[in-house]
Amino acid sequence: AKMGIMCDDNDTPALTCPEWAYQTQRLVLPCSGGHGCHELDLKESAVHELGVLPNGATNVKLTVKATGDIDLHVKQNGKCLVGFNCKFADKCEMSPGDSALPYCFKDHDEEMYFSGDAQAPAPVEEVFAIKE
Repeated sequence: AKMGIMCDDNDTPALTCPEWAYQTQRLVLPCSGGHGCHELDLKESAVHELGVLPNGATNVKLTVKATGDIDLHVKQNGKCLVGFNCKFADKCEMSPGDSALPYCFKDHDEEMYFSGDAQAPAPVEEVFAIKE
């Protein structure tokens, strides 16, 4: 079975590296900020690395949407930091009427948000964010 990771219609495709550089990640974003989207089909139980965040990255928001169950994992030094079955796996609860993300995890002075493990209904969406 295949599962699709979807881009919203208003998202732009991922940036590409300049001619003199070698791109090692599917999604490349400029250090000055920006956004990108990468659509793909995954086989069941497949693992796909979307990109690498530099140490000290701030104001980051990663949203993964899929047509079936998907698990977002954020790793640090090879260990699962945020996501299903990770060090920080619980959902950060939103306050009623509040649109601001509740950053409920802290690691090395970085405040983080995780929407929790989502499985249904499709499209499934999981969100990870690092505060400014």
